[in-house]
Parts: sequence; structure tokens; C-alpha cells
Amino acid sequence: MKKSLVCAVLTAAGLLFVLAGCNNMTDRGASTQSSSNQGSSNADSSSEVKPTGKVDSVLKGTRWAAPDYIFLNFNFEDTNIVYVSARGTGRQEATYSVNGATVSFDLTQYVQLHKSMTVDKHIKQDIAKFENDIAKFEKDLKAAQAANNKAEEKRIQKELERRRSGLEHLKNPTEGLQRDLASSVENMKQYAAKLEPFAKFTGRLNSEKTKLTIEKFPVGVWDGVKFDRIEIKTLIFTKN
Repeated sequence: MKKSLVCAVLTAAGLLFVLAGCNNMTDRGASTQSSSNQGSSNADSSSEVKPTGKVDSVLKGTRWAAPDYIFLNFNFEDTNIVYVSARGTGRQEATYSVNGATVSFDLTQYVQLHKSMTVDKHIKQDIAKFENDIAKFEKDLKAAQAANNKAEEKRIQKELERRRSGLEHLKNPTEGLQRDLASSVENMKQYAAKLEPFAKFTGRLNSEKTKLTIEKFPVGVWDGVKFDRIEIKTLIFTKN
């Protein structure tokens, strides 16, 4: 499999640790997710991170952006899970809680899951992602066809083709893809181990609840395809 094809397949699957060409991608919501789905449905967690509380009524369904393609997606309708997305590390799931203007984030479950990741488990998780994506896009396709929206129908069909192709590659991985995934998992474990001391962080909402300032946000830094280090940054997220 050529690198460009691997990158396309793995980006669609969420396997963003393999190739340098994939490291400039962020989460599906930032790049390929149907606009009709953003913030409007009860998304499914892409791993085994479990909710620890209820969704916050103010943050529910909102998406926040900071510089350098870093995003917070509060997609879930009834659980306190947020997608934390950054360049190179893809979409990470954190739990969150709100106390007044303070929002507390916790990536501990994500860290523990990825420290114990295996290639087989990684493939199973991403097959589940593909199947979930396909089901959602098939539903969107029917809606676009019912509305006679040809442009949207064409776009969704292209997304479906990508995911169906990626699903087939994951179900029947070549030796090359297996090697790439093994490298991916090793990077993932190193990243999770370095992230662990910074897995909990807090932010503060402004009075209008349109900006969220996080003073100690952990950002992964990559050297080509290899994880290098964690940098702690002050970031201001703006509600989209």
C-alpha cells in the first residue's frame, strides 16, 4: 500500500499516529464530519472512555477552537465526555465537570487505555469507528436524497466510499499496514506515558461563556512520525 493511501485510510479511521503526512489532521469534526451532524447528535465514544457524570447544559453541543488546530467538541447529549483534538494526536476523549466558571478536564482514562494498547485492540476500535461512521453517513445520505440535495448527496457518497474502503483495509490488513500500526501503537504508548502527569487541567469561562482560557493545556510535539515531548501552553478557546 502506498503511503498516500495508508494515510487516507488511517486518517479516516482515526489512526493518526502512523505517518508524518497524517500529523496535520485533527478530529473528524474539524475535517470530514457532516455539518448536519456537528453538535446535533449524541456521538459515540471512539474508545472505552466512560462518562463520570452528566452533560453540562451550557457546553452541550458546542465546539471551541484555539490556534494551531486545537479543538474541544462537547458533542455528547447526555454524558460528560468531550473530544480534545490537536494536531498530530487526533481526537482524545476526556471527561469534564463544571463548577461555576471553572471547567475541569480529565484525560486519565484515555491515558490508561492507550498505555495498554495493542495492535489487535487498535484495529478492533477503528473497525468500530468505521462502522459507526458508515451508519451515520448512510442516514445522512437518505436525508439528502429525500431533500433532493444533489451536492450534499455527492459529498456524503464520497465520505461513504472512503470509510468503506478503509473498513476493508482494516479487516484485511496487509503486512505493511500491520507494521505501520505497530509503530503507531508504540508512539501512542510513549505519548500516553508522557501525557499522564498532565492529564488533569482546568479552564475558566468568561462571563459571556464565549471564551475558555486554559493555562496548562498539554500539547504533543512530534519529530516527523515520532512523538517527541509534551509542551504546556496557555490557550484561549473561542466558541464557534
